[in-house]
Amino acid sequence: MVDVFLSYSRHDEAAVRRLAQKIEAEGYDVWWDAELPPHKSYGEVIEEKVASAKAAVVVWSPTAAKSEWVRAEADMARNQRKLIQTALGDIMPPLPFNQIQFADIGEWQGEDDHTGWRKVKASLFELCGQPGESATASIAMATASPTPTPSPAPEPARDSASAGSEPSKWPLFAGIGIAALAIVGAGALLLGAMGNGGSGADAAIGGSETPALAAADTPKPAATAAPDEAPSPQAPTPEPALPPVQSAAPRGGGADNGAARARRVGCYFSNTAFTYDGACHFAAGAGGDFMTRSLDGPYFMDVRQIGLDVTSEGRGVLEIYYNGGEIQRTEVQRSSTDRSCWEGPKLAFCAR
Repeated sequence: MVDVFLSYSRHDEAAVRRLAQKIEAEGYDVWWDAELPPHKSYGEVIEEKVASAKAAVVVWSPTAAKSEWVRAEADMARNQRKLIQTALGDIMPPLPFNQIQFADIGEWQGEDDHTGWRKVKASLFELCGQPGESATASIAMATASPTPTPSPAPEPARDSASAGSEPSKWPLFAGIGIAALAIVGAGALLLGAMGNGGSGADAAIGGSETPALAAADTPKPAATAAPDEAPSPQAPTPEPALPPVQSAAPRGGGADNGAARARRVGCYFSNTAFTYDGACHFAAGAGGDFMTRSLDGPYFMDVRQIGLDVTSEGRGVLEIYYNGGEIQRTEVQRSSTDRSCWEGPKLAFCAR
């Protein structure tokens, strides 16, 4: 398994070689198609290497942006969340990669303090970890000896002679029976004496009004067991709330005078590369602003939140929130044919 896969155009081989050597000097294992084995097809090797690498560095240039291979490799890396983008000079990555951050290394000559190289180095550390970390872990796993599991000690065998010599319980049962008979007999005598005027009983018990046997046999009141405490019901975990919004119901249209209300609606998003048509949470705010969160997967890539900031009558700014914290803003205007839709250059968003 390699750490870093390099995707580039042959026209930029000199600059890419400098980048590959610098990454290797940091301690990472780098693969690029200069090492393509002659017995395998190009597509087979590329797919295998991108999948096994921890990070894929794409070097965009005018020729790389026109290369179907570079775009395919970048798309594989983006789908696997391992894409690191660089650019040689003043060039914007092609759609849809222009919506992801990239590092400009056009004027970089290998210096450590270059801004573009520092960005690449930070992304490599985040995706690949400490250089040499995977090799160290593999060696440690190979050399570690497994800890043997101790066998359970066998139970000692019972001695048949000892088992046969256990004392019999019949004498105990016999003693209990005799004691019970004696108590019944004493009770009969006592009742007979009481029937004859009680004088014999009074002499036997010293004039006490309560028979001693009855007092001894009176059961003690049983302690009342405290009822088990019923477990307190666990409060249900609330669903995470939408972020604070200042958001597109018609301006001044709510009885609550603009307070945000979240509800489930249908949302539609489309640009030149992606289309979303599904459910979303819609939170309306003052002045026609709103915030939405998609419910049937992301709107596109890792985007799940799109909002609108109304700037004037029929005009606003559509705000697209990326997972990494980046916000893309595009000027839009309300559609003349569908009042629930907002349109901008090569994109549209509707909430119904």
